Amino acid sequence: QLTKLPSGLIVVSAEHLPRPPLNDQAHLMLMYRAGARYETSEQTGLVGLIKGIVSTEWENVRSELSHASGDSESYFGCFFSPDYFCVRISVPHHLSQPALNVFGHFAAFKDWKNLPEISSSVVPRAPPSMQYIPSAYVRRVAYRDSSLSHSIRSSPHTARIKYTDALIRHFASTRMVASEAVLCGINVEHEKLCEFGEKHVPGSRMRAPPAPDSRYVGGEWRREVECDSAYVVIGESRRGGGRCAGYRSAGRA
Repeated sequence: QLTKLPSGLIVVSAEHLPRPPLNDQAHLMLMYRAGARYETSEQTGLVGLIKGIVSTEWENVRSELSHASGDSESYFGCFFSPDYFCVRISVPHHLSQPALNVFGHFAAFKDWKNLPEISSSVVPRAPPSMQYIPSAYVRRVAYRDSSLSHSIRSSPHTARIKYTDALIRHFASTRMVASEAVLCGINVEHEKLCEFGEKHVPGSRMRAPPAPDSRYVGGEWRREVECDSAYVVIGESRRGGGRCAGYRSAGRA
């Protein structure tokens, strides 16, 4: 089922899936159009900080949900891409309503302007893996003058100094709003999901500004060669027990 609420929030649900293991689990996911590409040049890495805030909140409420379920079958995930910011939770089917109640307390479902001192809850981010580095370089080459080139990894060393609570609130209160969101549920009653969306997902009267486009797709300069194809090779090697990753381009890339 699919419903678009007056606030602009899109609610999607699928109920009573016949095949295990999904049929004994309830899955909830909120997705905002608020990925790294919507950061300005002064906000690079800000979405990563917001992810840290929401992830820390989960650690604070994990015991509450575990106590309700009597086991450790609940799962939480918070992730983002250049385009989207997502929060997901999975619980046993009979705990879908308690999970919705817990979900509604997250900052992702609140008016960020009214939240007190939020940056202090940010957790340090792990350094990027070697597998991630080549793909980040390729993205920078492909979209070098656009926010699409922004990294999805923020620096744990400068995060607390560089960004103020006001900056975090401004970004979240303009991007993480109902008109830029989709609420998904599996094995959750559609009516309950719509009711939850109307009550908890913050709305906004103004439309969020679009991300700037890039003039360059595939690099800012193409060298004339005989072949028409472009190739990007990403490899990994081990040296002295460690890993070394890199990329090499050929053709017109």
